[in-house]
This record gives sequence, structure tokens and C-alpha cells, in this order.
Amino acid sequence: MKKTILSLVIATLSIFSTVAQNLLNGDFENWSTTGISYNPTGWESSNDLVGQYGFSPVTKEESQVQNGAYAVKLTNMNVYGTFVPGLVGIVKIDPFTYETSPKIAFTARPERFTGYFKYAPVNGDIFLALATLTKWNGTSRITIGTAQYTNGSPVNNYTGFSVPFTYVSGDTPDSLTLIVSSSVSMFNAVPGSVAYVDNLNFVYGSNGINEFYLNNSVNIYPNPSKNKVYLNNLPDDYTIQIYHISGQLLQTKLIRSGKGTIDVSTFANGIYLIKGDGLSKQLIIAN
Repeated sequence: MKKTILSLVIATLSIFSTVAQNLLNGDFENWSTTGISYNPTGWESSNDLVGQYGFSPVTKEESQVQNGAYAVKLTNMNVYGTFVPGLVGIVKIDPFTYETSPKIAFTARPERFTGYFKYAPVNGDIFLALATLTKWNGTSRITIGTAQYTNGSPVNNYTGFSVPFTYVSGDTPDSLTLIVSSSVSMFNAVPGSVAYVDNLNFVYGSNGINEFYLNNSVNIYPNPSKNKVYLNNLPDDYTIQIYHISGQLLQTKLIRSGKGTIDVSTFANGIYLIKGDGLSKQLIIAN
């Protein structure tokens, strides 16, 4: 039993699956039953691995959603001594032979992978969202680009993530593997960790920044402020500029890891703007 489940989880990770150019059912609004599993339509899940034993690590969520009617809930479970993550992926798994194969051709090169999640980790567990673009070169499958987001801290309210695709080849991909899991460890997930995920998407465009996403997900606090201002939910390696309302540029700052701090103790009282690609937020200084 334990060996069988582990082999299935390993198979899930090694898939070279494919989807359409727009992420299919990334808002998890549509659900359907395939065989013994009730999954988001177009997605496979760890339900396919352990559903026959009466376990459902992946469930439809109706009360805790970011937008729309439904989200997906991912729960790590102890299945007869094997620790199975709550995992969804766009991938095709043969339920009888456990062989994997592409599902739908994917030949685009997105600039960013975005989405919203909540997370309650247990004992240092880590949330994972991973997209990998690949291409068959005639003898083996090579990586074209990847976008990966991880988080090991509790996230009590829906929070956006936006990570760039890092391309290592100029070739056009032919497939995509996409996995979202309540544990980064596919072999030793911590039972009890829970993630809620909603509205996954790929972003295209000249600057790769989704303006609607940024202006609705970036947090700037406290606001009003008088000493320091904190920012989070920004893309990695993202540059912001601080302007006075008159249009005068006061400061430029590179945010390395999605979070940053601005010292505004020398700013005069008034209204300022924090701007970047796809971002425009108002800041009030009140000493």
C-alpha cells in the first residue's frame, strides 16, 4: 500500500503535462467526477491517488473563496502511514498503469504566474505553486522555463502571489507541468497543513505585470504613516518610485523578495504616490 502511494506521488511530479494558452479553470469554478475522484474540471489531484481508500486531500471550498463561488482546499493527510499532500495539477495520469502523458499542447511563453492563497502550515511545512515549461527535443524533454512560489508562514487572509517565469532557452515550449500543493515535500508532507487556493492565472504582456492584480494585492501599511512604511505582496526584484503629489521623484527602491521597508521620517506631511510597473498607490504622511 505504502509503496503504491509513493510511486503514484512520484509519477505526479515527473509529469510533462500540457494545457491551453490560458490556464484552464484556474478559478476552480467548475468541478466534475472522473472515476472515483471529484476534482476541479481539467485538473488531476491527489484524490486520484488515495480516493479508493476513502481519503480526499482535495475538496471544493464554498465559504472561503477569494472571488467567485468556489476555491480549492488542499489538506495534507496521513494515509495508512504515508503522508500525502493536498495536490492539484494539470496533468494526465493513467489510473491503471500510472503512466503519465501530455494533456493539451502549450506553446506560449507567459511572463508571470499569479494566484491567491491562504495557508495554515504545521511544523514548518511549506506551500508550493510550480509551473514548468518543457519541450521534447527528439530524445529527451528539456526545460524551457519555470515559475515557482513557496511560502512557509501562516497566511490568514487571501494573499496574492506573482512570480516571473525564468527562461533558460529561447525555444518554444510544447508542454506545461503545473502543480499546486499544501506541502513542498511530496514524500513527507506534514499531516494537517491546509491551503486554500483561488484564481490562478498566467500573465502576458510587454512588462509582465498584471495591473489589476498588483493594485488589489499589494499592501502598504501603516497608511497614514510618519516613520516607516512596509510593503508586501510585490513581485520579486521589483522597482518602486516614490513621488510627491506634485510629481517630484523623491526615491527609487529595488524590492528583492516581495517585501520592503521605506523610511519616510524625513518626508513632510502630505500626499505621496508609490509607483511601479502596474502599480500606483497613494501614501499619506502625517507626523
